[in-house]
Amino acid sequence: MRAPRPITLTPAGLVATAAVFLVAAACVRLGFWQLDRLEQRRDANAGLQERLARGPVVLSESPVDTTGLVMRAAEVSGTWDHERSVALAGRGRQGVPGVHVLTPLLTAEGRAVLVDRGFVPSPDAATVAWAAARVTGPATVVGRFRAFSPDLAAEGSLRTPPEGQDALPVWFARSPDGIGAHLPYRVGPLYLVAERSTAAAPYPAPSPPPELDDGPHLGYALQWFSFAVIAVVGWGALVLRGSRLAARARADPSDGSRAQGFRP
Repeated sequence: MRAPRPITLTPAGLVATAAVFLVAAACVRLGFWQLDRLEQRRDANAGLQERLARGPVVLSESPVDTTGLVMRAAEVSGTWDHERSVALAGRGRQGVPGVHVLTPLLTAEGRAVLVDRGFVPSPDAATVAWAAARVTGPATVVGRFRAFSPDLAAEGSLRTPPEGQDALPVWFARSPDGIGAHLPYRVGPLYLVAERSTAAAPYPAPSPPPELDDGPHLGYALQWFSFAVIAVVGWGALVLRGSRLAARARADPSDGSRAQGFRP
């Protein structure tokens, strides 16, 4: 029996092989990076879960020391300043476009907590009538503190409705500096997401408690590892096929079609 001929690599084949293994190594590195992000997310979720399990902290004014308050349940009392409500545009719930209504809650000390009162449907995800979000008088709001958006690019993006249109001013980001610039009092460093209804009407609908999951990182890691395997195995199969075609061509030179086989 004739011994199989060894696979010979041309210079071009060596370059292609090196490129394939570099691609595979990069995919493996990206896979482990996603696993690292998964571990970081789980660690963060563990800390958040511990805060979610605590009872609400009762505050009579906007907190100054916010250490440990992000995602912490809180109960804040004050008086609504409905005339300075804004609509946070571009929200959605279960496929329905809408906005979130943000209304300052003035504490007895004269400070303000910005309250995300919840979702209101809106066909253009921006326009909501004042009547749909009206609330007045003193109130006690139960919810969870969250940090303002670090993206301050929309600081000056408060859009007032056209004259004669009965609609809330529209905002595009939860920016303390941007929103605060349009208020006559200081806004606290955190905003409160209401988890109980703040109005007798169905809307604004309060936000559900946050869901803590692993996110897409494990799936992304498996994809990257799969890409690495596909690159190496696919290249190996291609090299073996080319070697077999070349061997057949040498064994039967009269078959011109076999002589066209791949040679790495």
